[in-house]
Amino acid sequence: RISLAGEGAVYESRITPATHGWLYDHRVGDLAVMPGAGIIELIRVAGEEYLGQPNISVLALVLQSPLILAEAGQNIQVMIRNNDEQHEITVWSRTTRNAEWTMNATAEVINDSLVTPPRLDLTTIKARCSTQKDIDEIYQKFAVSGLPYGPVFRGLQIIWSNENEVFASLKMLEEPDDLTRFGIHPVLLDLAFQAYLSIDDSDVLQLPFSIERIVVYRRNYSEALAYVKVSRFGNDHQSIEADVMLTDRSGNAIASVHGMCIRQATPPDSQTDTGSVKKIYTLRWKEAGEVECGIWQGAVVAMAGLSSHNNDGLSAGLVNCGCSRVSLVDFEKITDDPPDILLLSWDTDEYDGRGSNYKDVLLTAVDIIKQLVASGITSKVVWLTRKAVRVIADDQVNPVATALLSVARAFSKEFSVIPLSVIDVDDISGNNLALITEILCHHSEAEVALREGSRFIPRLNVLQQDVQQAVGASRGIILITGGLGAIGLNIAHWLAELGVTRIVLVSRNTILTKEKQSKIADIERNGASVSLISADVADLASLTQVMEQIQQEGRISGIIHAAGSRNAQLLHEVTSSSFSEVMAAKVDGAIYLDLLSRNLNLDFFILFSSVASTLSPEGQAMYAAANAFLDGLVDYRQSLGLTACSYAWGPWGEEGMVSGLDATQAARLKNHGIEVLTTADASQLFRAAVTCTEGNLILADLNIRAVKNYFREDIPAFWCDLIPAGTAAEKLAKAGVLAPVLEVDRYNQILTLICAESARILSLAKTSDIDKNQSLRDKGLDSLMGLELRKALGKKVGITLPATLALDHPTPCAMADFILNQLASEEHKSSSVAETVMTFTSESTGKQMLHKDVVLVPLSLGQERLWFMDKLGENKSLYNMHYGIRISSKLDIQRLHD
Repeated sequence: RISLAGEGAVYESRITPATHGWLYDHRVGDLAVMPGAGIIELIRVAGEEYLGQPNISVLALVLQSPLILAEAGQNIQVMIRNNDEQHEITVWSRTTRNAEWTMNATAEVINDSLVTPPRLDLTTIKARCSTQKDIDEIYQKFAVSGLPYGPVFRGLQIIWSNENEVFASLKMLEEPDDLTRFGIHPVLLDLAFQAYLSIDDSDVLQLPFSIERIVVYRRNYSEALAYVKVSRFGNDHQSIEADVMLTDRSGNAIASVHGMCIRQATPPDSQTDTGSVKKIYTLRWKEAGEVECGIWQGAVVAMAGLSSHNNDGLSAGLVNCGCSRVSLVDFEKITDDPPDILLLSWDTDEYDGRGSNYKDVLLTAVDIIKQLVASGITSKVVWLTRKAVRVIADDQVNPVATALLSVARAFSKEFSVIPLSVIDVDDISGNNLALITEILCHHSEAEVALREGSRFIPRLNVLQQDVQQAVGASRGIILITGGLGAIGLNIAHWLAELGVTRIVLVSRNTILTKEKQSKIADIERNGASVSLISADVADLASLTQVMEQIQQEGRISGIIHAAGSRNAQLLHEVTSSSFSEVMAAKVDGAIYLDLLSRNLNLDFFILFSSVASTLSPEGQAMYAAANAFLDGLVDYRQSLGLTACSYAWGPWGEEGMVSGLDATQAARLKNHGIEVLTTADASQLFRAAVTCTEGNLILADLNIRAVKNYFREDIPAFWCDLIPAGTAAEKLAKAGVLAPVLEVDRYNQILTLICAESARILSLAKTSDIDKNQSLRDKGLDSLMGLELRKALGKKVGITLPATLALDHPTPCAMADFILNQLASEEHKSSSVAETVMTFTSESTGKQMLHKDVVLVPLSLGQERLWFMDKLGENKSLYNMHYGIRISSKLDIQRLHD
């Protein structure tokens, strides 16, 4: 609180995802926006504090502009002034100290201690509201209109209504830490507003605009009933007005909202409302609950990877938990008896500080992937690493394992028809029950980390960290590898602007062009002396000599490793020579810099990584693995108490490492939501990053809207903190599964789907730009895009399509013919299986039984167990179903019915 001259006060607070993460689930369009209910509570609490009275009513509230919650945080002020015995309030916000304040709301507050809480006759109200609404459909309508509520704000339980009334049951899905801090929790009040909004069946975005009076009668409620009485519909559908009452189960009032008016609105624009400040991202490992899924009983498991003393114990643990057989894989014979699960175990030795065997390990992984793909099997693959990521403070990360995890991500992207689950553990043994459970279960998480029996999942987040240090305060010599590259010279320039006075640029080639001479002159004009040294950082002897030479001139206080080369290859294209080329300067150089600098007491040690290490776009497997090694090396150094940080850069344009991209390649990156950084963007991100002590930072311009459009209804869990998931109804509405229609109609459906997906992948404005009889290669479809098209089509039609789909069937018409034939073949196989599914063998009696009630339905593995167990009744015998699964226990049938 800050007292104002005269009578009044200002209350200021800062809201960030770290302090008020639940508020960021309230979204309008693509942005997090403070709900009107939240502004009401801000005003009410400020009035309560200022007047020193607990019974405060808010009057004449007008919401002037959306209070957008920036991912980097939002400063909020609530100002109270006395005017002729009235207490007028204004709410203001801004993102940074230098930004202009925006007025978001105005209102008045009064002391209302004499108000008597009303009581409603709920039975009579319920009798009048006889039409029940579908909750999923309501949230789907909200999302279509521009209100894609996150999980916290999806607490509508049941809604009944008539033409002018709504009666709803509300429940906060996440219990707040301390309800007593609120008069009425903004989530609960917003749910009542949602019940109000549900009465409008149009898909037009409607938002609260003004409220005559808000009164809170009782506190400490996390669930309530809401009664909405609509008093007026606007003839032009632009506004409606209503009274809203929240009560307990007995009808006693909790809060009332009188004279609430909503208006048609448009989603706020991210560019105009939040400015052009680029965000820094980081990957967080969040603790999750124990996995809730059925165990794959009777599974056949084949193992491959690196030989390890722990494999025998792991095999025994799998058998003890119900696997029928665990054996080493033989890729030449694997198609004769394909396993249910292929376990690739990478229990690498502890990192020796020199990366002695990393090349052999990664090339072995690539070779096994090639064998797996060549075999043609589509068994579930479990990719098992040990300490590849830093999840808890005590983790001593192995950078080799980090690179292996990145290879798994690339494998998942390039061969999505093979189901892949990545598990990182601290203990690979048969005694690790959590590991055995994770291997044998089914869930939606692509990556899981297990630590000391707890389960963690990765989520991409916007970094929330205040300034901690200043690079410009470093008064020693700063060494930059790759120093004469465009990136290295830019970094040197920015360091000089930040106050660094001595810079050494190391490069294999120190011949200076006029352009480079000019840039070095600019650096020196900013007050820094610049020295050049020619050396190959991938050569330990050469780099050792460089370090000794620099130390004769003074103390090395900081190192920035910016050397490296890009490599765009699919996994099956990787060779030993191409692998060595991309690893040499980037990985070998980082290993040697780490080794030679451990006793230097550096102020900072920064490795330039790439966003590819985390997002793993197709066609960059080894480049991603090289950068992931650097990320792991940073975690390893930090576990030793050494300074280290990696900057996972997005692609640079103009002078950066993607300046040579053609239009098609740039469009592919943009299609995936990865925008190309300008030099100005990169400068902004670098200046922000060097003030942080966080280990691994992602410095990229991510277009969240494009990411959402790219993944559509299949947004990976990795993105869930930035992109709220849709409802089940939304997913069903968007699903592209082909309906059972006439053959000619099905062909047209497939052809339309092919043209639409091709246009999307090629970044064409209209589907009509695709000629169904023209080769897609003529439109610019390359091998990576062909892979992406095959994945998208396979997911939509529900069958596995060959990797050479676009090559063998280059026109949309030819592709449609092929897919139609494949569908017919798959359906024939399904009908054959349906006949054999009817027969069961009792393992207790050995007798075969025919079950007449069996119906062929498309169920998941877990649902199959539940369905068949329900049909078999209470018989405790074990049943083995031909072409099916083994059922070993009576499971909760109610889950399936729910």
